[in-house]
Amino acid sequence: MVAARKAMGVTAAALGLSAGCVAILFSFHRWTAGTPAGATTEHRHARPVASAPPVIGVLGQGGKVLAKRGGLAGPWTSEFAGVAQLAVASDSRRGPLVAVLTKGGRVLAKQGSLAGPWTSEYAGVAQLAVASDGRHGPLVAVLTKGGRVLAKQGSLTGPWTSQLSSVSQVADAG
Repeated sequence: MVAARKAMGVTAAALGLSAGCVAILFSFHRWTAGTPAGATTEHRHARPVASAPPVIGVLGQGGKVLAKRGGLAGPWTSEFAGVAQLAVASDSRRGPLVAVLTKGGRVLAKQGSLAGPWTSEYAGVAQLAVASDGRHGPLVAVLTKGGRVLAKQGSLTGPWTSQLSSVSQVADAG
């Protein structure tokens, strides 16, 4: 804890801020400092905030998807074949989110376990994007071959909401 406070002080000085306003990263956990200097609140301490487990996905030249979660030395899991586009995300509550757009224009997704079942999402798709966070859950957006963007959030089995027409690209961030 002494080292963390010293690091916050050095970081704060470098940024021209009070030590109470600095957030730093320690061992894949984000630590947020207590109250700003001069405040009268009684709870001045650092507390950990959970971070999302890292996930990496690759799409091979032959259309095969592999993914891994955790460290870079971890094992690869074979996910799907016949894929044109891959999108991945992760959050601390639900784990990895993997979505694929098949060469036939279908989107399938799974969240929680790389070995888990796929959920069929939408057909007639030209592009997909995904994001996820611990509060709102998965966000899946698709651009149809007709130029319409649809999205769903919170559940892979939830309803689609039409977003916009005459679109050429879709992207989202968690």
